[in-house]
Amino acid sequence: MLKQTLKQYSIDNPPNFNLGRKPEVQKVYDEFRLKRENRDKFLESVKNKLSTECFYLHLNDYPYDVEEPIQHWLLWWNKPLDIKALTNLFFGEKLVCFWVNLCENNSIPEINHAHVFAEK
Repeated sequence: MLKQTLKQYSIDNPPNFNLGRKPEVQKVYDEFRLKRENRDKFLESVKNKLSTECFYLHLNDYPYDVEEPIQHWLLWWNKPLDIKALTNLFFGEKLVCFWVNLCENNSIPEINHAHVFAEK
């Protein structure tokens, strides 16, 4: 996905469809999701990080297909958080956009999280 396309989305205007991944990333993601224990371990790991911190920011293991040099990050939180201020603090002018998926596109509704896109 091109930067210009990504920039049309925001916290107030998330995409209303699932964004695509590169075929090789989608294949690994699908294989990961086949085993319930993988999801459970992942959720446990994020919850453990959030037990000592109010947020957790990391590169997405299964990123959406975006043009270089954009990277797809995930921001998880367990307490009220100013997402805009935090993403600006971490990425500054390299921030492209961020949003929280709509319910129908949210594969992990148990923990608050946003998709963040920033240039390297």
